[in-house]
Order: sequence, then structure tokens, then C-alpha cells
Amino acid sequence: DGIDLSLLDLDTAAMAEAALDLGNLWAHADLMAVQGRLSPEAHAQVRGLLDNLARTLPMTAERLETYYRSSALRLVFVHAFRPIAHQWLPIWVRHCLGHASPFAPLDLSNDWNNS
Repeated sequence: DGIDLSLLDLDTAAMAEAALDLGNLWAHADLMAVQGRLSPEAHAQVRGLLDNLARTLPMTAERLETYYRSSALRLVFVHAFRPIAHQWLPIWVRHCLGHASPFAPLDLSNDWNNS
């Protein structure tokens, strides 16, 4: 957005198939949208860029989706006991336990208690 600067932590980057890093990056981008750290417009732009990248890299959709889901679920546990997470963690947990996919729209509604 031209105001905030984000830093990508590379501690889990690995020499592996491209789907691992792309799935992890995609999960982090979706989490930033759930947290409100990425506007809906910026999130759509990032998802578009990641989708284009996924089409050009040597990977299958199934592998990308598997790495995305595992990264998304790992992020639940990373943030589970952080005090500020109570505002958005239920939405993220519902996303992860549902049909989390980099190819599906991200549901940002806060009706987790009624679903």
C-alpha cells in the first residue's frame, strides 16, 4: 500500500520443490488478509501474482495445495497463544479446518461461531 513495509522471514525456506515455498508464501499472504494487515485490494493483487507464478513453475496444483494447507495449519499453532490473535484466530482456524486452498476465495467473515 506504499505505507507499510513487510519483511519475509526466511527461516523455513528450504532447498526443495517450488511448491513448498510458494505454498508457504501464499498461506502467509492469506493470513495477512485475515489479520487485516493486507487490504482486500492488495490481497487480490498478491493472490493474482502468486497464481501467475504457480502457472509458470514446475509443480502440480495438488502439491501446491498440500504445502499451502500444511503451512496454514502450522500458522495456527505459531499464533495460538499470542494475545492479539484472539481477534482473528477463529476465522483462520475455520479456514484451515475447512477446505483451505490457495485456489479458493478466502472467507473473511467472522461467523465462525455459527458455522
